[in-house]
Amino acid sequence: MIVGGKHYRSVWLEGGTVFMLNQSVLPHRFEIFESPDHQRTTRALSNFIVRGAGVVGTAAGFALAQAVLEAPEKEFDSYIATAVDELLKLAVSPHTVAYSVERIYRKVKKAADPPAAKKAAVAEALALAEADIKACLKIGELGATLISDGIRVLIHGSGGWLSSTDWGTSLSPVYQAKRAGKNAFVWVGEGRPGFQGARLIAWELKQEDIPFALIADAAAGFFMSRGETDLVIVGCERIARNGDILARIGTYDKAVLAKTNKVPFYVATPLKNLDPHCSSGRHFPIVERSEDEVAKITGRDEVNALHTVTVLPEGVTARNPHHDVTPAKYVTGYITEKGILTLDKFKALKPEGAA
Repeated sequence: MIVGGKHYRSVWLEGGTVFMLNQSVLPHRFEIFESPDHQRTTRALSNFIVRGAGVVGTAAGFALAQAVLEAPEKEFDSYIATAVDELLKLAVSPHTVAYSVERIYRKVKKAADPPAAKKAAVAEALALAEADIKACLKIGELGATLISDGIRVLIHGSGGWLSSTDWGTSLSPVYQAKRAGKNAFVWVGEGRPGFQGARLIAWELKQEDIPFALIADAAAGFFMSRGETDLVIVGCERIARNGDILARIGTYDKAVLAKTNKVPFYVATPLKNLDPHCSSGRHFPIVERSEDEVAKITGRDEVNALHTVTVLPEGVTARNPHHDVTPAKYVTGYITEKGILTLDKFKALKPEGAA
């Protein structure tokens, strides 16, 4: 994507250093986070320097490549195994983290010696990053066929280009449609409690000069019921074999509202998010994150100073499930790199290299 006239990826590896666009300070500051070693990269993922299944998976792969590059020859195997264990314990996007880490680790273990292992780890990490970009670009090209000039699209979650290595998932069709000369209007849900819609998606759309309006998450049904929404596109964290999706909290609400109001509801996702070992969404683990995301809000004052304030009464607790499960019956279709699939076609699919 273009920021200030320059192309950036959300994360990249250069000379053993991982670079990430720091989502934690957007939209107030544009900052590139530099991580010279795998431990700092792993901590950055835990601290949400980047968010989104695609970008986290790529960054985790880069972290493992760093660990292989750092590993001392006398402790080569144990050093790498420890890094693998630390990455697989991350609670952030565990499916895509495992997807990247396990593939790179297999390449390392097959290598003849440490120099070959280092070369293999970097090559596989870079290949996985390129595959994510290629998949998201294809999702955009295919998804753009659903977008006509003047269409009104509702986006929920953080499926913009920051959520992937590049291009994103749910917004990639909008970006490709614009490049094809079609103008879409985007309803952007605020993305409580982390405000990813207000902080990240709104910032992205402003960079792309795409018309949009930020709305409260609870207002989505209002605009659907008034006939002011033509299409809903969401991304997801993981897909079960029966087509159920694990996605940003509030996705289930939007799916039910879309079905009720006869608005097409599409899931934009690379097929690496398919978990062939999970039969249905009932088996997805639901992670609850810190209640601080619900209890506190950070913003700028009139002199651009940042402040964090508490919005709950003292002594009140909060619950913060990060994802919910949307049953396949609410999904109109799946926008993937292999095509826009109905549920029947999705179930029949045998994705190459599925985790």
